[in-house]
Amino acid sequence: MKNTITVRFLKKLSKKEIKGLEAFVENPYFNPNQDIAVLYKYIDQFAPNYNQTDFIAEHAFDAVYPNKIFDAVAHNRLMSKLYAVIKKFIHCLYANSDPAETELKVLRFCNERYRERFDNQLKKVRGLADKEKGNKFYRYTLGIELAVEDYLAFFPRETNFTESSIALDKYYWLSKLPLFCGMLNRQIVIGVKYDISDLDSYLEFLEKIEYTRFPLIELWYCLAKILKNIVDKMPPEHQDYLKFKTLFFKNKNDLGENELRNLYIFLKNIINRTSITDDDYYHELFDLDKLGLSEKLIFIQGQLRPQSIKNILNTAIRIGNITWAKNFLTKYKEVFWHEHADDILLYSKAMISFHEGHHAKALQNLEDVTYQDIFFRLGKKRLQIQIYYEMEDLESFDKHINNFKVFLSRNQDKIGDIHVLSNRDFIKHIIKIHYILKQDTQKIAKLEEKIYKTSTRLLPEKKWLLDKLDELNCCRIRPTSPSYTNP
Repeated sequence: MKNTITVRFLKKLSKKEIKGLEAFVENPYFNPNQDIAVLYKYIDQFAPNYNQTDFIAEHAFDAVYPNKIFDAVAHNRLMSKLYAVIKKFIHCLYANSDPAETELKVLRFCNERYRERFDNQLKKVRGLADKEKGNKFYRYTLGIELAVEDYLAFFPRETNFTESSIALDKYYWLSKLPLFCGMLNRQIVIGVKYDISDLDSYLEFLEKIEYTRFPLIELWYCLAKILKNIVDKMPPEHQDYLKFKTLFFKNKNDLGENELRNLYIFLKNIINRTSITDDDYYHELFDLDKLGLSEKLIFIQGQLRPQSIKNILNTAIRIGNITWAKNFLTKYKEVFWHEHADDILLYSKAMISFHEGHHAKALQNLEDVTYQDIFFRLGKKRLQIQIYYEMEDLESFDKHINNFKVFLSRNQDKIGDIHVLSNRDFIKHIIKIHYILKQDTQKIAKLEEKIYKTSTRLLPEKKWLLDKLDELNCCRIRPTSPSYTNP
């Protein structure tokens, strides 16, 4: 019972939806089989977890057929029928949540059976469609124009072909370009190969017919060109990123919720591959983090995930905005991922305390963190090493360096090669700084040059490592940070 597809679907419904489903199942119009209603009433008493020990098929069957011997086949058949009713409910749920789609269907009905009402219904649908954004707006516009075309077909001298054609084109390109961008992004991020041989001809066609004059098409067109260049081993320059970012901010109020979130993710992916200085990179990330918070683009079910919190704090601290980081904790701690909220808050406080120079306080907060996420453990272990370095606790420093090496070796499959190599580089550099370079200005300069040439995205705590080198060689003037490209 607990692992059936029926129960798994029920677990995904909210309390309000469960209540609606109860009324739906009991309504003879939607469910004429009262055995299904009795079965659902039995199952509903175990909501919302459905994991009680007495929640078993035999008891469910007995609730429906109290005078019959348990029949597994009959029980499974009834569960399947209940599942079919639940799918009908989900269909109605989504239909009720989309009034424009409902009114568009009424418009089609008016065209077929109640033509004298068509004009009034058309005004109503257009009004609702005008409230929609992004691709959804153009989908409704296409539906409206096609309905109008069907309506005008009854009048020999009136046609709507031009409007329908334009609506179809817009909807097509605002469906096709995001699809191409998704394919390109997956090829970049996880190496999945797709046949995108036609993309160049599509982009040339868009330029020729000047469809890029439409703002949303221009936005997706710009993104497609950037991603195609990345696939072709031509990383974007800073101005390419800024152009896309400008278009995004200019049009974000005309985008649907899912489009806004997807384009935001594209922005973050592109900045990670843009040729840009360290300082510019982190300031761009900080701008995106603030946008993600204000527009709730990084919230999952109303909560902030642990890795998002860690990344936001890292960025704010990296640009020296400790005050903002503290205010962030105060403002958003109530929406930290509930399951690990206390651990996330302790880890966050440890990060801030460390960068304020309160090393003992940071260490105490870290020791109380029990969250076992592999990437949080990476950050925790690095931070412990940094703290013991600052406290000049040689014994603890050595111990945690060795523990970190073992941790990376044992968890290489979980962490991934890039993260293993970057953290090993961190270990290698801090060991050199601590043991080898204290009086050797030549080696200090050589290591400093090597660290500078390494992408911030490929070397954790790069700025801190450079700061430690500066302390060893405080008389040397640090050169300007170069631009770099993430390979």
